[in-house]
Amino acid sequence: MLLLPQLIFAAEQLPLSVHIDVTGLTQAGPPRIVGNYVLFTFPPENATRYVGIAFESDDFRTIHPFYRNQHGVFFYLYPLEGAKSSLVYRLVVDGLWRDDPENADTITDRAGILLSKFVIPLRTLQVTASPVVNQDGSVQFFFQAPPNQNVTIAGDFNNWDPFMNRMKQISNGLYSVTLRVAPGTHGYYFVSGGTPIADPLNPRVDFSAEGTKISVFSVP
Repeated sequence: MLLLPQLIFAAEQLPLSVHIDVTGLTQAGPPRIVGNYVLFTFPPENATRYVGIAFESDDFRTIHPFYRNQHGVFFYLYPLEGAKSSLVYRLVVDGLWRDDPENADTITDRAGILLSKFVIPLRTLQVTASPVVNQDGSVQFFFQAPPNQNVTIAGDFNNWDPFMNRMKQISNGLYSVTLRVAPGTHGYYFVSGGTPIADPLNPRVDFSAEGTKISVFSVP
């Protein structure tokens, strides 16, 4: 079976390790963490033409289509950034709603509908570089600090306001925020416990007019 055009497009946007994992799937299994994503899969049944997934967090209003790899396995990658501690969801298989047959963890809502649930384990994501400039022009920043802290980011892109952009804890002590930043070279630092901190994952550093150490990055 040839790769579908959608899979080719999606794979080009993925980290290599995740790309290898999803293209190498030969059978479906329970949801699991792959890189910075939750991987959902559905069996490669010949009669199945379409699989989608919808989440309770948006009242099941948006159906996200699965891709299909060269072994016929359907899969969907849910980015961990911004995810809650658990994901409650339903599948749509050829137009029919159902629970996830690969996931034994289910709950029943008030209407008696069976839903699937995946609990995201607290862990430290493997992040080795910050920031990450995405192909769509957005910029994702990462910062490691003690869990459950108030961490923000200040930079020339938000007038150095330490209160405008709060970072969200996406894992145990790992904070992240994704911002739209204009092309050019920019400076920034994180604020944790009221203290400005240059990005430890970014080797490009400079100093502000006030002598504060800042990190630097460029957007094409």
